[in-house]
Amino acid sequence: MSLLSLLGSTKMKNWILSESKKVGVMWTKYFLFLVTILLFNQPLMSQDILILPDGTECGLEGSAKRKNDKTFNRLKNRYSMPQIPDLEPNFSWKTILDTFDDRRKFNARRAAILRGYVVAVKMSNPESCNCNSNDPEYRDTHIVLSPDKASSDDKNRHLVAEVTPRIRLLMKQKGVDWSQNALKKLKGKTIEVEGWLFYDYNHGDKSANIRPQSNKTLRATAWEIHPIIRITLPK
Repeated sequence: MSLLSLLGSTKMKNWILSESKKVGVMWTKYFLFLVTILLFNQPLMSQDILILPDGTECGLEGSAKRKNDKTFNRLKNRYSMPQIPDLEPNFSWKTILDTFDDRRKFNARRAAILRGYVVAVKMSNPESCNCNSNDPEYRDTHIVLSPDKASSDDKNRHLVAEVTPRIRLLMKQKGVDWSQNALKKLKGKTIEVEGWLFYDYNHGDKSANIRPQSNKTLRATAWEIHPIIRITLPK
């Protein structure tokens, strides 16, 4: 029996009535308040654990073993919608492309909105944040952005934004297709993305802001929008 149907049953109503006589109206209201919170948070709570196609239960920490990796995976696997106070006001292509060590430039607890030209859309390798799943829909999608089409060939002006399996599933529940194949159709378009900021230290030595003299850089910065919560095509 579902929680909703249980609450609506005669047995439950009689139990609440009998308990209210014992503990008083105030405690009964408190109980109902807690139940209401539980009901409205069910869809979000269900995303804490992903059931992979092979039956693996993948939590927010994924399959990470080290403490730091567990923390980073929790950041990657966020799925709440940013609110206006969460937004980083100084996040823009100008600040992104400022060529200095930017490891502390932004705050990974903040969110950002960015408009850019889609240079490439790629499926990630299996990662610990997704319990190393090989299934395409349970692997991240990397969307490589540049400020505009004219700078799309310059890797030192690229930023990576990522769609995660949890967000993909949430969008599917809303009737929106964020599958790997659907997202590939964004290549060559200008889009606006919103999501949580994340500094991927694994790519620091491949970013122009950390290694400005290197000829092996692949991006402007190791800062990412990861995960993406919203994608729109500006008119």
